[in-house]
Amino acid sequence: MHLISINDFTNKQIVKVLDLAEEIREHPEDFQKLLDGKILANVFFQPSTRTRISFESAMLRLGGKVINIGDMAMTSTSKGESFEDTVRMLDDYADIMVIRHFEEDAVKDVKSISQVSLINAGNGMDEHPTQALVDFYTIRREFKRLNSLNVVICGDLLYGRTVHSLIHVLIRFNNRIYLVPGGRRGLNKDFRDNLEYLYPDMTRLMLFPETTLFSRLYALYPEKGLKMFSSEYLRSIANIQIIRSSDSGGDIKPSVLYMTRNQQGTVPINEDAQEYDPYPVITQILLESKFFNEPIIMHPLPRGPELPVSLDNHPRSRYFEQAQNGLYVREALLLLMLNVVKW
Repeated sequence: MHLISINDFTNKQIVKVLDLAEEIREHPEDFQKLLDGKILANVFFQPSTRTRISFESAMLRLGGKVINIGDMAMTSTSKGESFEDTVRMLDDYADIMVIRHFEEDAVKDVKSISQVSLINAGNGMDEHPTQALVDFYTIRREFKRLNSLNVVICGDLLYGRTVHSLIHVLIRFNNRIYLVPGGRRGLNKDFRDNLEYLYPDMTRLMLFPETTLFSRLYALYPEKGLKMFSSEYLRSIANIQIIRSSDSGGDIKPSVLYMTRNQQGTVPINEDAQEYDPYPVITQILLESKFFNEPIIMHPLPRGPELPVSLDNHPRSRYFEQAQNGLYVREALLLLMLNVVKW
C-alpha cells in the first residue's frame, strides 16, 4: 500500500489514522516497541525540518530504525543513477520509504517499482498528503468533528502543495472552503477542473462578484489597518475562489484561518504580480474584526511575513500544535502501513 495522494485513502482510512494518532497521544507506552526490527528510509531530495524529523522521531519512538538520505550529491544520482534504480536498491535495505522529491511525477512513477510501502512527503508543487492528515487531526481535536466547518485558506494556492491535499480532504468531509490567493496565485485551472470532476455532486466552484460576497465583506470590516480583505485588496483579486458543499446555506463566518507562505525561492516570482497583488498578512487588527474574531490560526510552516511572530502567543494560534501533532499522525501512519496495526 502506498500513500502518494490523499485520495489513496478512503474516508474510513483517514478516520482510522486520526483515531490511532489520538490513541498514541494518550497512551504512548503501549506502542513503544511495535516497530522493533523495522527500518524506515527517509529519502528527502528537498529541504525539510518538520516532516523529515517527525517521521524519524516517530520511527524511533516506535522502536524502529532510520536510514536518512538527504543530500543528492552524496548519492549515486550525482553519478547519473536514475531515481528508479535508487528506489530499487532501497527496497532491499528498508521496510518502508518516505520520499520528498522536487519533481511532481517522481514518486508516482516509482510506486509500481517499489516492493515496500511509499509515503509521499511532498512531490514538487503537487501534494503533501501527510500534512493534510496532520491538519485534519488538528482541526478535529479543536472542533470534535470533521465536517460542516468553514475554512479560509489563504496565500500561495498555486504552488503550495499542502493546501492541494487539504482541499481534497475538506471537500470529502463536506466542509465549506474559502480560498484567498496571494499575489495572483489562485488554484490553477487543471486543479479546479479535477475537483469538479471528482466531486460533481458534492461541491461546486464559484466565482463571487462584488455584489454578493465582496459587499458583505466591505460591510464587515473597516479598510484601515487590514492587510487582508481590504477593499483595495479584494478589488485586485476579483478571481477569489470559493468551494463549498451543495448544501451551503447559513453563516459564512470561518472556523479556521489557514495561512500559507509565499513559495519564494521555490518557484519563479512574478514581481509585477507581487506589486499589484500584495501578499496577505494576518494582523492583530484582522483577528479582532467581526469576521475573524473566532477562527483558530493554522499554518503548515515554515512561515514568512504573512504570520508575524507577535501572534505566537495568541490564544487561537495552533500552528506549533500542528507541528507537534505531526509526530502522532506519522506514528499512526507507520504502524498502519507496515500492517502492525490493522486497518
